[in-house]
Amino acid sequence: MAVVPLLASAQLTINIRYTGENGNARKYVEEMESSGIAARIRAIEGCIRYDYFFRAYGQCSLAP
Repeated sequence: MAVVPLLASAQLTINIRYTGENGNARKYVEEMESSGIAARIRAIEGCIRYDYFFRAYGQCSLAP
């Protein structure tokens, strides 16, 4: 059985979409930031980026 080594420059991108009514998606972001959870995620070794993006129009949703 052949073993394929991982490349040192390998990168994994994960996009997650959160949706919420009545501003709950933005409240989620506020809680993640104010509680320090987002900062702890960003501090994990190898984490290059952890951000939120809001839609300009339509349903309130975000992707970190």
